[in-house]
Amino acid sequence: MALVAGSRLGPYEVLSPIGAGGMGEVYRARDPRLAREVALKVLPPDHAADPERLRRFEQEARAVAALNHPHILAVFDVGSEGGVSYVVFELLEGETLRRKLERGPLPARKAVEYAVQIWSDLFALGAILYEMLLGKRAFAGETAADTLSAILHQEPPEIASAEGPIPAGLERVVRRCLEKDPEERFQSARDVAFALEALTGPTGGVAWPT
Repeated sequence: MALVAGSRLGPYEVLSPIGAGGMGEVYRARDPRLAREVALKVLPPDHAADPERLRRFEQEARAVAALNHPHILAVFDVGSEGGVSYVVFELLEGETLRRKLERGPLPARKAVEYAVQIWSDLFALGAILYEMLLGKRAFAGETAADTLSAILHQEPPEIASAEGPIPAGLERVVRRCLEKDPEERFQSARDVAFALEALTGPTGGVAWPT
């Protein structure tokens, strides 16, 4: 269900679409009570009718609301109207990583700089870092089911970038994040951050491509 500009969901006035993903659609909206613009994430009605999807949607909102970090969006509100469930986030201006990668892969040093700032789970971080370095996804399929199967059973293609050689230490970090067995991955985000920061430090010993 696409919301149109000028429509309302709860107290929020929809202004324009921002994007869409597997768990819903996101719109720029205005909160007239506080005179500010927000990001309105909507779970489509057909998904809202699925108890498992609704549970995951609400679980995401609760998990984000429990966190307080400059690199994580703040949750302002949750609600439901006419069978449509929504979560209201702070609205950040700027270019998304997805849009940046549409122009091609990033230099290895820039990819590490971005990766240090990311929170996601460690497997997802490895997938994002892989895509930043190569400009293509680590796991892909013609359908969502094919992609899920690739994630579960296939290894990502070799890490080789047209931008130049990938430092061996960085490749090891990516591969370890993408291990199928959780026990073989890094055990904490702190460990990943330390490994990435060590690559860029004065004693990191990494020969970065020019």
